[in-house]
Amino acid sequence: MRDRLSRPEDFAWQAAVVIVSHGECPESATEEDQGGFDRVAESDSAVANWLAGPHAAQPPGAEQGPRFRRLAAMPAPERRAWLGRYLASRKSCTPSEVPVL
Repeated sequence: MRDRLSRPEDFAWQAAVVIVSHGECPESATEEDQGGFDRVAESDSAVANWLAGPHAAQPPGAEQGPRFRRLAAMPAPERRAWLGRYLASRKSCTPSEVPVL
């Protein structure tokens, strides 16, 4: 399998998860705004699903919920703008800095 991915569907999912990762936030930040971090996690999942595509090997329980459907339904220019703001916030441990989906 030299020079080929043995499981491209799994690679797509893993790459998407790394892209949306919000880094390592201290536990104290999570405790301060649990609801905000839950919202960010839901957006992270939606973006990972969208980036990975329909053929990605997603883990059990990964679903295309309302946030995914909102992202997929956005007109392309609006989605590009939103994704740009979202990806710019990846290093933030402050949920209010992550755009709402």
